Amino acid sequence: MRAIGRGLVAAAGVLLVVGCGPLPSPSPSPVAASPETCPEAALSTLPPGFVADPPFLAGASPPFGVRRTYRDPAGRELSVLSGIETGEIAGTDTGERLSVRGHGAMIKATASGDTFVASWLEGPPGAPCSAYAVIGTRFDLPSFLQALAGVR
Repeated sequence: MRAIGRGLVAAAGVLLVVGCGPLPSPSPSPVAASPETCPEAALSTLPPGFVADPPFLAGASPPFGVRRTYRDPAGRELSVLSGIETGEIAGTDTGERLSVRGHGAMIKATASGDTFVASWLEGPPGAPCSAYAVIGTRFDLPSFLQALAGVR
């Protein structure tokens, strides 16, 4: 009976983390790092008008990846993926390279021309919690690169 009770408490805790994130704020606090979640990348400086959605845990088993999305009233969106494999992202390499969280990121543009993806590794390829990315929708390249400066 105690094992069932502990299981229900653990399940409730996961639902609480997924369903009850912090309210949108200019400086969102990251999901607490633990052996159960990948270290979260987040925007420490939000572009003007953007608010943060609650974090979303992704994956079927630990360690869980973390996705945090930021939106503005104009419909622009930045999604920061921590420990989530993006697979082969369809897009054209822009030739831009920059450092995000101390790692070299490659920037791709999708066929629509208003969506950009910055991706990098923070560990060995294929290892849990190695893959990181930022996806910007309804951005031009200079604005997207500027937004990447706020990723911590």
